[in-house]
Amino acid sequence: MLNFDSSHKSIEGNLNKKKGKERFKRILAAGLIIFNIITFTGCAKTVDCDIENDHAHYYVSQEEDIGRYVVSEKEYISGLDRTDEFIYVTPDEAELLEFMNKKDLYRIDENMDAIKEIEQGNKDFLEYRYKYIYLQPVPIAHPTGKTITITYSYIPVPMYSWTTNTNRNLTGETRVCHYMYYGYRVYQDEKGKYRMEKSELVDDISELPPEYQYISGDFIKIVNSDTKEELDYEDGTENDKGDEEVQEMMEEYEIVEDTNDSTKGK
Repeated sequence: MLNFDSSHKSIEGNLNKKKGKERFKRILAAGLIIFNIITFTGCAKTVDCDIENDHAHYYVSQEEDIGRYVVSEKEYISGLDRTDEFIYVTPDEAELLEFMNKKDLYRIDENMDAIKEIEQGNKDFLEYRYKYIYLQPVPIAHPTGKTITITYSYIPVPMYSWTTNTNRNLTGETRVCHYMYYGYRVYQDEKGKYRMEKSELVDDISELPPEYQYISGDFIKIVNSDTKEELDYEDGTENDKGDEEVQEMMEEYEIVEDTNDSTKGK
């Protein structure tokens, strides 16, 4: 979409030579890179620049592994550090770059080496279902005149979740956890405003349709290999496996609203 001036400085091939990849890979794979929650430009210093024409500098993550062009002379912006690499831009191109920075988007073709390294480190892994006991708080009302005091009793409720730790009360059920990826298509609506559309999940970024040219700072989902659904760790109770006495105890209580310890009644 961007047709940059051919006289700009090129950084092609440089990303793969940067240091700190392992740390960045772990952070990004965990979905913790969300650069635009806080914008840091307000306190960032402006860097001197003698380039006369409209241009954008290349900004990279502090781990120097992934980056994008931004029209700015700040020393850092949205968690990214400014470099001396730049491209000349037209006003339309500058508008698109502003949209990318606002939406935390990165061009896939400019960051393919880093993306591929992340994908290579994301191997399928096994999780085990296990049972544990949760103490369910049950409020009990104690009316005294016009005052109602709420106290809590606790009953044991069997719950289930998933873990990679085999030293648990395992049920024997397992699931394969699989990494998948998604990208974005950027387009202009009928009013000329930039919009973005999320792709379907794919096993590899290279499988995206060609119009999906961008990823966000968090472009990874871990899914159940069989169902392709995102992993759910709040597995709830196992009503179909008994524990009838616990269920009967639960049904005895009608007050389930979480209130203050002391409230005024009519």
